[in-house]
Amino acid sequence: MLIGQFSESYPPVLDGVGEVVFDYVHELRRLGDDCYAIVSGWGGGSLDYDKKKGDEKVLRSIMHVIPMISPYGYTKIRKEVKDKVNSLDFDIVHAHSPFMMGRYAIKTARKKNIPVVMTFHSQFKKDIKRVVKSEFITSLVLKYVIHSFEMADYVWAVNDASGRVLRSYGYKGEIETVRNFCNFNKPDDEEYQKLRKEGREYLGIKDGPVAMFIGQQRKEKNLDLVLAAMRILKEEGFECTLISVGSGPDSEKYQKMVREYQIQDNVIFTGQIHDRDLLKKVYAASDLMTFPSLYDNASIVLIEAAALRLPSLLIEGAVCSEGTKDGYNAFLTKEDEKTYAKEMRRILSDAGMREEVGKNAQKSIYRSKEDAAKDVRERYERIIADYGKTH
Repeated sequence: MLIGQFSESYPPVLDGVGEVVFDYVHELRRLGDDCYAIVSGWGGGSLDYDKKKGDEKVLRSIMHVIPMISPYGYTKIRKEVKDKVNSLDFDIVHAHSPFMMGRYAIKTARKKNIPVVMTFHSQFKKDIKRVVKSEFITSLVLKYVIHSFEMADYVWAVNDASGRVLRSYGYKGEIETVRNFCNFNKPDDEEYQKLRKEGREYLGIKDGPVAMFIGQQRKEKNLDLVLAAMRILKEEGFECTLISVGSGPDSEKYQKMVREYQIQDNVIFTGQIHDRDLLKKVYAASDLMTFPSLYDNASIVLIEAAALRLPSLLIEGAVCSEGTKDGYNAFLTKEDEKTYAKEMRRILSDAGMREEVGKNAQKSIYRSKEDAAKDVRERYERIIADYGKTH
């Protein structure tokens, strides 16, 4: 098959959608398909990145970053990209955004009379409302989003709960659930212990319980709640360390918050970790993933944590908590700093309980990129065959 993956985000941008698209592209190639990434990026830096990687099948246009939604913005499709896309006889295209690159995927599919799949990855309404601060304008932009999904031939959601979110926006068509995955392999006991030892050496931690947060440093991810819980634990005399991995528009705010809470000795900000092997060591060095987000649909980091037997502490009813059961393969609690701190202390004080829940998470939450790619490839083949019967 000749496949086009269309996305606003793609490495070197580090976010969940970009990782998914990157793994789709490379795993489908490994299975024998010819797969192109039609994506956007920040100016000349992204184009230079592509040249260094030497992947001629990454067709990148320029994104003009809008400060209020950084690192995202407006994409202008380059003429060179249009010419190359027009010359390719795609069998199917897959859009990972309902915005500019998604609309470009739909336009391409209509021109070539091929099917287009669109995946619902993110809770756009929250992003839109945060930027425009107007219910009326938010509703107008959501109409644009829903129209994009209505123009797609097939719509996928990353879990059942996110499908319900899409329906709450007004989408009435069919939705298939296609679960997310990660590109970590499950380590055996010997490798896990080696990763844990090297991770703690890298972080400069000799002993004691370690909690981890990973994600963009922005309000929607709810890192505020974890830091407030860390302050409570410090005041109660419970010593633990929080590793915060990532960067974002609120990075300085969180570092200031740590100083105000006087927990500088208990919080380590690593910034973004681009080295996947090093990131795996940081996961292994940790005892608990703190992930109180109400924003994420089906976060990749929870699947990565599961790969390393790392249990997660989530908020009850959060979309990303689908598929979890409190005390079995995750821990669920209320969105309250005192309650969250109490749960952190309870979990970090019981190594046996953490180990059992972490192993169950690995069994029930983890999904490999290899299994996901085979599943997606079979779905593509079925879609192409069905589309050919009706068009």
